[in-house]
Amino acid sequence: MRLLFVTSDEFDEGFEKVMNADLPRGIVMTVIFEDLAGKTKLTLRILYESVAERRKHEEMGVVAGWNSSLECLDEYLAKMVEERVLD
Repeated sequence: MRLLFVTSDEFDEGFEKVMNADLPRGIVMTVIFEDLAGKTKLTLRILYESVAERRKHEEMGVVAGWNSSLECLDEYLAKMVEERVLD
């Protein structure tokens, strides 16, 4: 089984005044969940308008942010399995 989500994201007009930064333009993100013999493979793909836009996003900490979020998810799911909520 394969589950696919596609979404777009961008900063609101005027947000750069609050953050005082050269913000990246919008992105298109694809999230794919695949069942692999009882395990789940997660693939994230982010499409940028240009390499420069990607660099802006990376400089904001997007990679560290995703890593932190996925580590929290991993810990949560491990706890659920431990508590026998997920079998």
